[in-house]
Formats: sequence, structure tokens, C-alpha cells
Amino acid sequence: MNLYYFAHLNNFVSIVENGIYSKNEILSKRISFSDVSNTDVQNRRHYKKIIIKDKDYGYLHNYVPLYFTPAYTNFLQLH
Repeated sequence: MNLYYFAHLNNFVSIVENGIYSKNEILSKRISFSDVSNTDVQNRRHYKKIIIKDKDYGYLHNYVPLYFTPAYTNFLQLH
């Protein structure tokens, strides 16, 4: 099984040097990046709570989005 991560090619050097971070970590560490994400989707994800364990929760932007297939809906929206 493979996992895929979607990023702009301009981010390649930063990913190699720094690793892959969640959206919130990128912002808190002030890492420069080229953003190709859909603003409406990102605004919804920013406030989306997810259950971690029992009643504990985290926010979706605290986690790195990985995919099981190389193509997903956001690819189609870029064209």
C-alpha cells in the first residue's frame, strides 16, 4: 500500500530539508510555502474537530493529509 501527499513542486526543497508538516505547524514555524489548496475547503478544515480518544479531540489542520490514491478531487479543481 502507498500513501500520497499533495504539494506544489515549489515546496519540494523545503519538504526535503524540513519534512512534511501539518498546516498549523507550517504556519507556526513560519515555513514559506506555495499554496495550491482551495480556500473554501481550507477554511472548513481549519475549524473541523476530530475525535482522537474518548472525549479528546484535535483539529484537522493539526494533521498531515495523506491519500491512498494518487488522484483526488482537488487535482480536478486545479485545471
